[in-house]
Amino acid sequence: MAISPDFIVNVLARQGRVVTITEAQAALAGIDQSAIEAEEKSKFKYEVWDKKSDINGVSAKTMLARSDVDPNAEIYLIRDTATNNVIYFQPHAPQETGFVRMDGTSVHDYAKKHLNEIAIQRANMLILNQALKRLANKS
Repeated sequence: MAISPDFIVNVLARQGRVVTITEAQAALAGIDQSAIEAEEKSKFKYEVWDKKSDINGVSAKTMLARSDVDPNAEIYLIRDTATNNVIYFQPHAPQETGFVRMDGTSVHDYAKKHLNEIAIQRANMLILNQALKRLANKS
């Protein structure tokens, strides 16, 4: 989801600032939102957990003993590629009601979707901050 001029106008309106759609469009012009999103996406990777490896120094045994873990279901990890640290340990289908197990196929679908959502959120914050900075410099 790209940041739109309307979104910027609404964000600033909540802060008591008034900008026009034209000013918001100008602030977004030249910001390559797709490139920023792709760059953010490259900062993460997912993997299906082998249920044997430690996670950020915590033993697999401890992780498997968690109450939200079904040891028979698939679990994915999302790692920061710069540090290789796990930033998400996902033992069940995210954004589903209740505990929904993941299998060998669905785990990849859920992990890719989750990773994409993380990248979009981070990219949107960077894009919004760049646009707001441009608007502040014009004031």
